[in-house]
Amino acid sequence: DLHDGRIDVGCRCITAALFRSQGIRHNTEVRLCLGTDDASRAVIAVSGGLARDLLPDEASMASRLRYALDKEGSAAKGLHKE
Repeated sequence: DLHDGRIDVGCRCITAALFRSQGIRHNTEVRLCLGTDDASRAVIAVSGGLARDLLPDEASMASRLRYALDKEGSAAKGLHKE
């Protein structure tokens, strides 16, 4: 569940860092460090230069983060798990 661990705050951080009034900042990258132990630790990197079809609302950002956590190889969408 993405609401465990305050992922909503992570979604807001990504939105604040990447979006400006006229679009996406292409020279920005955001990294979220998720998890508390080695088994559940994940780093999600969001690159403004690679991101496509992002919307500035929290629900769609959470959906994209869920996709990045669930699927390997989502780097084509600008979100990838390290």
